[in-house]
Amino acid sequence: MKNKILSSKNFAKNLIKHPLFSGSLVMILGSNFTNFLAYIYHLVVGRILGPSAYGELTSVITLLAMFSVTFSFLGMVIVKFVSSGEKEQLGSILSWFKRISLIFGSLICVILIFLSLPLANFLHIGGNITILIGPILFIFFLGFVYKSFLQGVLRFGRVVMVGNFEFVIRFGIGLLLIFLGFSVFGAVVGILGGSILSLLLSIYFLRDLKITKNNYKFGAGLKVVKYSIPVLLASLASNSFFSSDVLLVKHYFNPHEAGIYASLSTLGKIIFYGAAPVSAVMFPMISRRQAEGKGFKKIFYLSLLLTILISLGVLFVYLIFPEIAVSVLFGSKYLEAAQYIFWYGLFMAVYALASLIISFHLSLGNTKIVFVFLFFALFQVLGILIYHGSTFAVIKVSIVSVTLLLVSLLLFFRNEKNKAGSLS
Repeated sequence: MKNKILSSKNFAKNLIKHPLFSGSLVMILGSNFTNFLAYIYHLVVGRILGPSAYGELTSVITLLAMFSVTFSFLGMVIVKFVSSGEKEQLGSILSWFKRISLIFGSLICVILIFLSLPLANFLHIGGNITILIGPILFIFFLGFVYKSFLQGVLRFGRVVMVGNFEFVIRFGIGLLLIFLGFSVFGAVVGILGGSILSLLLSIYFLRDLKITKNNYKFGAGLKVVKYSIPVLLASLASNSFFSSDVLLVKHYFNPHEAGIYASLSTLGKIIFYGAAPVSAVMFPMISRRQAEGKGFKKIFYLSLLLTILISLGVLFVYLIFPEIAVSVLFGSKYLEAAQYIFWYGLFMAVYALASLIISFHLSLGNTKIVFVFLFFALFQVLGILIYHGSTFAVIKVSIVSVTLLLVSLLLFFRNEKNKAGSLS
């Protein structure tokens, strides 16, 4: 018995000292404080605007998330190359990715400005709101380069500082403009202001990476492109899984029902965003250890355990206290969402596990997994296009899609593990 107790104590000490645990703790506490700010923002804004206007704002935020896939995939690519690169290469890598982001960011901005009116018609919102999407995404694009560099060099504390700063500014400007009568437009201007100032803070945090003319020598362009294409597809699938349902509901349902679903989606995503920091820490650690020829099996399994614990903790609250969870964040106007919150939370819990497994494979450069991910993302969209008679019907389609995805990923993982003999 004594040996078991000592063994348990040693395990606890080793767990706490493990870089994944300490890095994850920083990211979890910091990112969840960001999430806390985000949910306070949604709580206040949702109550002030009411279900219909809040549905409009959520559709814009969801649209930003879906379009931001064009640079979120770039963030993962940057983390991969920075975490596995030599220290003297970092300046040239930053310079190369910055130039690429300026080119593609400008192109995306111009295209979306031209598409602002069709987007406004599809989502039934004002054109003065959708025209801001292009400039916001341009700033997002540049910001992702710098934030991904911070993550790649394992400066997790500064990553969360940038995220928290962005939401404080977003909340402050947005709330002020809403009170001044600018409604949804004011909230979107707040998003733009927060993204600009957080970009400047990210640039400041990387000021030690001196970029001179001699640094423009990063010669892995073809390798970056080869890795980027499957990661882009993975990002498309990822954003589709927790964004397409909100947009399709906004299109098919009436404004009140769309607003209720938006609140449900916001609550459900607490699970995913609560567990996401674990994956964010795991990715560069495994990539670096693979580049150094070191083992990474414990890092992956510990990441899996932490993700499961976080997901089950939030899901338990939704099962036992659904009405309290909804009313605390959104108030009595949104209580219709309480009957669905556990099921949407289940969808997000399964998705969090699937996302972790995909990140693990991508951190090792195993990109074949992407096509499985993309297939089931399309499966979800097709399912909702066919079955959208009720809120629960949409959620059931999502649960079935993500469960099939997880099963497929586990089979793929077992097959790859058997081929390799064991994880390194």
